Amino acid sequence: MAEMYQDAKWMAVGAAARHATVDRRLQRVVQAIVQIAAAARDIAVCEMAEIAALGRIDALRATLVAVETELAMMHSTDAGLEGNVATLWDDLIEHEQSLPVELAHQADQRDAASDRLAAARRDLSCCLSELNRFCAPDLLPDAYSDLFDSAGVDLHAGWRGLMDAVDTCQARRAEDIIRTARAEAKARAAGAALPDPRSARFHMTQPESWAAFCAWRLIPSVDLGEGPLLVGHAQRVA
Repeated sequence: MAEMYQDAKWMAVGAAARHATVDRRLQRVVQAIVQIAAAARDIAVCEMAEIAALGRIDALRATLVAVETELAMMHSTDAGLEGNVATLWDDLIEHEQSLPVELAHQADQRDAASDRLAAARRDLSCCLSELNRFCAPDLLPDAYSDLFDSAGVDLHAGWRGLMDAVDTCQARRAEDIIRTARAEAKARAAGAALPDPRSARFHMTQPESWAAFCAWRLIPSVDLGEGPLLVGHAQRVA
Protein backbone atom coordinates (compact mmCIF):
# COMPACT_ATOMS: atom_id res chain seq x y z
CA MET A 1 0.00 0.00 0.00
CA ALA A 2 2.83 2.37 0.85
CA GLU A 3 4.42 1.77 -2.54
CA MET A 4 1.11 2.42 -4.32
CA TYR A 5 0.70 5.65 -2.35
CA GLN A 6 4.21 6.76 -3.28
CA ASP A 7 3.58 5.97 -6.97
CA ALA A 8 0.32 7.93 -6.96
CA LYS A 9 2.00 10.85 -5.22
CA TRP A 10 4.84 11.02 -7.73
CA MET A 11 2.41 10.69 -10.64
CA ALA A 12 0.48 13.69 -9.27
CA VAL A 13 3.69 15.68 -8.84
CA GLY A 14 4.75 14.80 -12.39
CA ALA A 15 1.39 15.87 -13.84
CA ALA A 16 1.53 19.16 -11.95
CA ALA A 17 5.08 19.77 -13.17
CA ARG A 18 4.08 19.06 -16.77
CA HIS A 19 1.10 21.39 -16.42
CA ALA A 20 3.37 24.16 -15.09
CA THR A 21 5.83 23.58 -17.92
CA VAL A 22 3.13 23.86 -20.58
CA ASP A 23 1.82 27.02 -18.93
CA ARG A 24 5.31 28.58 -18.90
CA ARG A 25 5.88 27.70 -22.54
CA LEU A 26 2.52 29.17 -23.52
CA GLN A 27 3.57 32.35 -21.74
CA ARG A 28 6.80 32.39 -23.74
CA VAL A 29 4.79 32.07 -26.96
CA VAL A 30 2.68 35.08 -25.96
CA GLN A 31 5.79 37.05 -24.98
CA ALA A 32 7.31 36.37 -28.41
CA ILE A 33 4.08 37.47 -30.11
CA VAL A 34 4.10 40.68 -28.07
CA GLN A 35 7.72 41.33 -29.08
CA ILE A 36 6.78 40.90 -32.75
CA ALA A 37 3.99 43.42 -32.30
CA ALA A 38 6.37 45.82 -30.55
CA ALA A 39 8.86 45.63 -33.43
CA ALA A 40 6.11 46.25 -35.99
CA ARG A 41 4.94 49.23 -33.94
CA ASP A 42 8.49 50.61 -33.80
CA ILE A 43 8.65 50.40 -37.59
CA ALA A 44 5.45 52.45 -37.76
CA VAL A 45 6.97 55.05 -35.41
CA CYS A 46 10.03 55.38 -37.67
CA GLU A 47 7.88 55.82 -40.76
CA MET A 48 5.78 58.45 -39.01
CA ALA A 49 8.88 60.37 -37.91
CA GLU A 50 10.31 60.31 -41.44
CA ILE A 51 7.07 61.54 -43.03
CA ALA A 52 6.79 64.24 -40.36
CA ALA A 53 10.33 65.47 -41.09
CA LEU A 54 9.60 65.72 -44.80
CA GLY A 55 6.25 67.33 -44.07
CA ARG A 56 7.83 70.09 -41.98
CA ILE A 57 9.98 71.12 -44.93
CA ASP A 58 7.02 71.06 -47.32
CA ALA A 59 5.00 73.19 -44.90
CA LEU A 60 7.81 75.73 -44.55
CA ARG A 61 8.19 76.00 -48.31
CA ALA A 62 4.44 76.47 -48.79
CA THR A 63 4.36 79.16 -46.11
CA LEU A 64 7.31 80.95 -47.69
CA VAL A 65 5.62 80.99 -51.08
CA ALA A 66 2.41 82.38 -49.55
CA VAL A 67 4.18 85.14 -47.60
CA GLU A 68 6.45 86.14 -50.47
CA THR A 69 3.45 86.24 -52.82
CA GLU A 70 1.63 88.52 -50.41
CA LEU A 71 4.66 90.79 -50.14
CA ALA A 72 4.97 91.00 -53.92
CA MET A 73 1.34 92.13 -54.20
CA MET A 74 1.73 94.93 -51.67
CA HIS A 75 2.36 98.49 -52.82
CA SER A 76 4.51 99.25 -49.81
CA THR A 77 6.98 97.34 -47.71
CA ASP A 78 5.93 95.57 -44.54
CA ALA A 79 8.73 95.16 -42.04
CA GLY A 80 6.81 92.51 -40.10
CA LEU A 81 6.25 90.32 -43.14
CA GLU A 82 9.81 90.77 -44.32
CA GLY A 83 11.04 89.69 -40.89
CA ASN A 84 8.79 86.63 -41.08
CA VAL A 85 10.23 85.73 -44.46
CA ALA A 86 13.78 85.94 -43.09
CA THR A 87 12.83 83.74 -40.13
CA LEU A 88 11.12 81.20 -42.39
CA TRP A 89 14.18 81.04 -44.65
CA ASP A 90 16.40 80.40 -41.63
CA ASP A 91 14.07 77.64 -40.41
CA LEU A 92 13.91 76.06 -43.85
CA ILE A 93 17.69 76.05 -44.27
CA GLU A 94 18.14 74.57 -40.79
CA HIS A 95 15.60 71.79 -41.45
CA GLU A 96 17.03 70.99 -44.87
CA GLN A 97 20.54 70.74 -43.44
CA SER A 98 19.44 68.42 -40.63
CA LEU A 99 17.12 66.31 -42.81
CA PRO A 100 19.77 63.82 -44.06
CA VAL A 101 20.90 63.16 -40.48
CA GLU A 102 17.32 62.68 -39.29
CA LEU A 103 16.46 60.36 -42.18
CA ALA A 104 19.61 58.33 -41.58
CA HIS A 105 18.72 58.03 -37.89
CA GLN A 106 15.20 56.83 -38.69
CA ALA A 107 16.60 54.35 -41.23
CA ASP A 108 18.92 52.95 -38.53
CA GLN A 109 16.01 52.71 -36.10
CA ARG A 110 13.87 50.98 -38.72
CA ASP A 111 16.65 48.47 -39.47
CA ALA A 112 17.02 47.78 -35.75
CA ALA A 113 13.26 47.22 -35.45
CA SER A 114 13.37 44.86 -38.44
CA ASP A 115 16.17 42.92 -36.74
CA ARG A 116 14.09 42.71 -33.54
CA LEU A 117 11.15 41.48 -35.61
CA ALA A 118 13.26 38.69 -37.12
CA ALA A 119 14.70 37.76 -33.71
CA ALA A 120 11.24 37.64 -32.10
CA ARG A 121 9.97 35.43 -34.91
CA ARG A 122 12.90 33.06 -34.42
CA ASP A 123 12.14 32.98 -30.71
CA LEU A 124 8.48 32.26 -31.46
CA SER A 125 9.44 29.34 -33.71
CA CYS A 126 11.69 27.93 -30.97
CA CYS A 127 8.94 28.31 -28.36
CA LEU A 128 6.45 26.49 -30.58
CA SER A 129 8.93 23.69 -31.30
CA GLU A 130 9.56 23.19 -27.58
CA LEU A 131 5.85 23.23 -26.83
CA ASN A 132 5.04 20.75 -29.59
CA ARG A 133 7.85 18.43 -28.49
CA PHE A 134 6.59 18.51 -24.93
CA CYS A 135 2.93 18.07 -25.72
CA ALA A 136 1.37 17.57 -29.15
CA PRO A 137 -1.36 20.23 -29.53
CA ASP A 138 -3.92 17.71 -30.85
CA LEU A 139 -3.36 15.46 -27.84
CA LEU A 140 -3.64 17.95 -24.98
CA PRO A 141 -5.09 15.95 -22.10
CA ASP A 142 -7.92 17.02 -19.85
CA ALA A 143 -5.34 17.82 -17.17
CA TYR A 144 -4.61 21.04 -19.09
CA SER A 145 -8.24 22.04 -19.51
CA ASP A 146 -7.85 25.03 -17.18
CA LEU A 147 -4.98 26.71 -19.09
CA PHE A 148 -7.32 29.31 -20.61
CA ASP A 149 -9.83 29.54 -17.76
CA SER A 150 -8.91 33.15 -16.99
CA ALA A 151 -9.91 34.07 -20.56
CA GLY A 152 -13.24 32.32 -20.21
CA VAL A 153 -12.63 29.87 -23.07
CA ASP A 154 -12.10 26.12 -23.15
CA LEU A 155 -8.80 24.43 -23.91
CA HIS A 156 -9.25 23.87 -27.62
CA ALA A 157 -10.80 27.29 -28.34
CA GLY A 158 -7.93 28.93 -26.47
CA TRP A 159 -5.36 26.90 -28.37
CA ARG A 160 -6.96 27.78 -31.72
CA GLY A 161 -7.02 31.45 -30.78
CA LEU A 162 -3.35 31.38 -29.82
CA MET A 163 -2.36 29.59 -33.03
CA ASP A 164 -4.36 32.15 -35.06
CA ALA A 165 -2.31 34.86 -33.36
CA VAL A 166 0.89 32.97 -34.21
CA ASP A 167 -0.12 32.69 -37.88
CA THR A 168 -0.92 36.41 -38.04
CA CYS A 169 2.44 37.38 -36.53
CA GLN A 170 4.33 35.22 -39.00
CA ALA A 171 2.36 36.26 -42.09
CA ARG A 172 3.76 39.64 -43.18
CA ARG A 173 7.33 40.20 -44.33
CA ALA A 174 9.23 43.11 -42.83
CA GLU A 175 9.07 44.83 -46.23
CA ASP A 176 5.27 44.57 -46.20
CA ILE A 177 5.07 46.01 -42.69
CA ILE A 178 7.32 48.93 -43.71
CA ARG A 179 5.34 49.64 -46.88
CA THR A 180 1.99 49.59 -45.07
CA ALA A 181 3.33 51.72 -42.20
CA ARG A 182 4.64 54.30 -44.68
CA ALA A 183 1.28 54.50 -46.45
CA GLU A 184 -0.45 54.88 -43.07
CA ALA A 185 1.98 57.64 -42.03
CA LYS A 186 1.28 59.55 -45.25
CA ALA A 187 -2.46 59.18 -44.74
CA ARG A 188 -2.18 60.39 -41.14
CA ALA A 189 -0.11 63.40 -42.24
CA ALA A 190 -2.82 64.19 -44.80
CA GLY A 191 -5.44 64.30 -42.06
CA ALA A 192 -6.74 60.72 -41.82
CA ALA A 193 -8.12 59.79 -38.40
CA LEU A 194 -5.51 57.15 -37.60
CA PRO A 195 -4.00 56.50 -34.16
CA ASP A 196 -0.50 57.63 -33.31
CA PRO A 197 1.69 54.50 -32.97
CA ARG A 198 3.51 56.12 -30.03
CA SER A 199 0.35 56.46 -27.96
CA ALA A 200 -0.11 52.86 -26.81
CA ARG A 201 1.68 49.54 -26.42
CA PHE A 202 -0.38 47.97 -29.21
CA HIS A 203 -0.78 49.88 -32.48
CA MET A 204 -4.16 48.54 -33.46
CA THR A 205 -4.05 49.32 -37.18
CA GLN A 206 -1.43 46.57 -37.41
CA PRO A 207 -2.54 42.90 -37.51
CA GLU A 208 0.46 41.95 -35.37
CA SER A 209 -0.78 44.18 -32.55
CA TRP A 210 -4.31 42.81 -32.80
CA ALA A 211 -2.86 39.32 -32.61
CA ALA A 212 -0.68 40.21 -29.61
CA PHE A 213 -3.59 41.80 -27.78
CA CYS A 214 -5.80 38.74 -28.39
CA ALA A 215 -3.00 36.38 -27.33
CA TRP A 216 -2.43 38.36 -24.15
CA ARG A 217 -6.16 38.19 -23.35
CA LEU A 218 -5.89 34.40 -23.59
CA ILE A 219 -2.84 34.28 -21.28
CA PRO A 220 -3.18 37.47 -19.19
CA SER A 221 -0.58 36.23 -16.67
CA VAL A 222 2.11 37.42 -19.10
CA ASP A 223 3.69 40.59 -17.71
CA LEU A 224 3.59 43.41 -20.26
CA GLY A 225 5.10 46.06 -17.97
CA GLU A 226 3.65 49.50 -17.45
CA GLY A 227 1.80 51.74 -19.88
CA PRO A 228 -1.58 51.75 -21.63
CA LEU A 229 -2.43 48.78 -23.79
CA LEU A 230 -4.93 50.68 -25.90
CA VAL A 231 -5.62 54.38 -25.88
CA GLY A 232 -9.21 54.90 -24.75
CA HIS A 233 -9.54 51.26 -23.72
CA ALA A 234 -6.95 50.87 -20.98
CA GLN A 235 -9.49 51.00 -18.15
CA ARG A 236 -11.91 48.65 -19.86
CA VAL A 237 -9.38 45.91 -20.56
CA ALA A 238 -7.25 46.28 -17.43
